[in-house]
Amino acid sequence: MTQDDMDEFGKLLVQQVRDQSLRDFEIMLRPGGTTLQDQRWHAALADIENPDSLRVIIRDIVDLTVFSLLNAIDQEILPLSFHASSGNTVNLSTESIDRLGMLYHGRTGWNAIYSAEPVVDNIGDMDVSHIGDADGLKDSQ
Repeated sequence: MTQDDMDEFGKLLVQQVRDQSLRDFEIMLRPGGTTLQDQRWHAALADIENPDSLRVIIRDIVDLTVFSLLNAIDQEILPLSFHASSGNTVNLSTESIDRLGMLYHGRTGWNAIYSAEPVVDNIGDMDVSHIGDADGLKDSQ
């Protein structure tokens, strides 16, 4: 990999993950937000002296940043492959079902299933278990 290749990856990571996350956070800070996340942030900011309020915001920031990364992969803006412990290599951009972000969130999402830390549910009662096959990938056979 050349330095130009590394710089291209860095540019996409910053623009499509970091900057997109920051733009999303700015939207959530605007008054009158209607999503569960908007409402939770405004309540937390009203009680900013409470450490639990900061915990809510920090968890949202981390989850939204991970979601932005997954979305960039889904959109093939940041094409990535994953080398599984089974020895298989999965091209996440072409073999996913364009739903990595949805597989991450929700009560049946990856964060709820695999995280050892508390998870904030941003999509309510939405069940994402129906998205894709059992492992969330297209049948590659």
